Amino acid sequence: MKIIKDKRPLIYLAIAVAAAIVVLFIENPDMPRVDDASRDTFIPEFDSALVARIEVTQLLEAAALEREGEDWKVTERISPMKKELYEKEGKDLPEEEWKPAERARVSHALGGFGGLNKGIVVSQNPDNQELFQVKNTGVNVLLLDKGGDEIAEVVIGKNGPDYGSTYVRRSNEDKVYLVDRALVGLFSPVASDWLAQETQKNPAEGSP
Repeated sequence: MKIIKDKRPLIYLAIAVAAAIVVLFIENPDMPRVDDASRDTFIPEFDSALVARIEVTQLLEAAALEREGEDWKVTERISPMKKELYEKEGKDLPEEEWKPAERARVSHALGGFGGLNKGIVVSQNPDNQELFQVKNTGVNVLLLDKGGDEIAEVVIGKNGPDYGSTYVRRSNEDKVYLVDRALVGLFSPVASDWLAQETQKNPAEGSP
């Protein structure tokens, strides 16, 4: 008498594997993951207390923040793209005008890099950088210490598949990482977004 083996468990297993593969490609259809998660931090030994100046640039917009004792101040900067536009139009570049910045917002933004896991590498191809918005359209964040030396320069791209993650790149590397933290919106290139609440309520403060 022939014993017929039940093949349903194998069929179910095959279906589950196929479904997992489909989900993987839906989450990241353009580039397979080429590296496993790392326990290393994205900015090694990052200490927000050492940051004395922040420069944020995205396309035409740019802002600079500087530490002033326990507080921060902010000014609009002229981005390279805007500078080129001004020069073509024969316009004079505006002078920097420093105003008090919201200390809590600056601390919150810098906290986004604190203990940030390196995550996984999703691409090493420069041609794919715009796909993750970590090239021309990304938010470039330059962190400097009080001596003017670079602590880190990071390009923040678009949200990851779950909106709790973000594509990022170090400005001097081609590798694009997917980190497990929402960084989009933390660093605005618009100076007015950083203004202290008191300054926002009295925009004419300091005017004659």
